[in-house]
Formats: sequence, C-alpha cells, structure tokens
Amino acid sequence: LILIGVGISFVARAVGWKPEIRIGGPSSTTWGVLSVRKVTETSHDFSGRRYVAFLGGCEIDFTAADITKSPAVIETFAVWGGIEIVVPDGWEIVGEVIPFMGGFEVKVRPSAAAGKQLIVRGAAVMGGIDIKSAPGRRS
Repeated sequence: LILIGVGISFVARAVGWKPEIRIGGPSSTTWGVLSVRKVTETSHDFSGRRYVAFLGGCEIDFTAADITKSPAVIETFAVWGGIEIVVPDGWEIVGEVIPFMGGFEVKVRPSAAAGKQLIVRGAAVMGGIDIKSAPGRRS
C-alpha cells in the first residue's frame, strides 16, 4: 500500500499537483517530501518556523523578511534531502545543527553590526543544510 501511495504521488506531481502542507499559524511546519518546496518568507516580524526535508528539499529565501525581535529561531530536519537557506547581508547566523552522515555549512560573511540574529537548530541525517547570503541585499 505504501508503494502504491508513493507511485500515485509521483504521477500526481508529474501532472502538476503540488499539495500545500502547512499546519497552524506563523510557527508552522513546512514540509518538502519527495519534491522541492520553495518558500519566500516575507514577514516583517519573523520569529521562527520549522522546515523538514524528507527525500526532497526546501529552498527558503529570507531576503524579503525582517527580524524585529532578535533572535529568530528556525528548526530544521533534513533526512536524505537538503535545505538551502538564503539570508540578506548583515544577519548573524548561529548554527546549532547536528550532522549525522550529512553536512551543515554556513557561507555567510561575519556581520560587523550586532543586530539581526538567526539561530538555526536541528539535524541533517544523510542530507545537508546550507546557509548562504544574497550578495547586495541588506535587511
């Protein structure tokens, strides 16, 4: 039954059906299961959220978001998949991710001004979590 369900989901995605799996309010969970979920955060008061990639991926763009009450905390969990996070220049990134047969990499230049801080927590199990800055974009 599981294999039939996975097969049906492959066919449904091939014809363009993409389910929106969100539960709750602003601190909800965004899932990337067997596909890539692209999310652009636009909140002017971003405080946190959960991102889960299972056999798929999540691409999160924070260049249009802002942190008013620092720090903002996101929880990440990547299993056989990947999460890519793009932040504007000037954000300080604190990584608290445990990689297990996977990887965690922060490609953000250190911020001179102590202002907006993003704490990334979670785990990468046979997957990866990458954080990089968007050149020329400031928040």
